[in-house]
Amino acid sequence: GLSLVLVPAYGINGAAVATTVATFVLMVTVAYKTLKYVKTTLEIGNLGKIVIASIIMALILIFIPTNYAYTAYYVNIPFAQILAFLYILIIAFIGAILYTAILTVIGGVKKTDVNAFLKLGQRLGPLSSSFNKVGSLFMKFAK
Repeated sequence: GLSLVLVPAYGINGAAVATTVATFVLMVTVAYKTLKYVKTTLEIGNLGKIVIASIIMALILIFIPTNYAYTAYYVNIPFAQILAFLYILIIAFIGAILYTAILTVIGGVKKTDVNAFLKLGQRLGPLSSSFNKVGSLFMKFAK
């Protein structure tokens, strides 16, 4: 429906907006039905902290240059696609670290979250000691 209006007027950008809106509506519907099915409620305070952390992360990441993510930047360089992909992975990793740090600082991480993180870390063999170190750091800020 929305694509029929936006695509003729705005082309590929209209398609992107229509897809984003449709995906958001689908996500909200699935979340609502899931919460209703499992008979639980969503804590609005936690949701607010998640939204705030996401917005702050996005505002920081928007200043990272994106031209390195395109293979056209690596003209005459072998494996240009690999370099562009690695750049995207690095930015995603930075985003994940930023989001987690911001959420932790604003009080969005609970002790039960950290315990679940530590439990996951126990299953990762050689990485378990690193998970324990990160988990103990999170535990200092967890509520």
